Amino acid sequence: MKKVSGKVIYLPSDLIRYLASPIASWLDRYELENPGEITRDEETEEEKLLSRTGDEHERSTLAGYKSSVGDSIGI
Repeated sequence: MKKVSGKVIYLPSDLIRYLASPIASWLDRYELENPGEITRDEETEEEKLLSRTGDEHERSTLAGYKSSVGDSIGI
């Protein structure tokens, strides 16, 4: 989620976050509209590991999609 010209723009990941936790989504919006008023807890080692693993999975999946499209159209 981001603000552009005073309007809040929601991203697909914001919908996923809302479905997982409406409260977490509300906090994201609150933080966007009131920067610096709340502070996040420090990320744990387990959360860092999960984040890195998810990022690696997304990169791998994207690379697979790109290679399959490239092969089918002769790139």
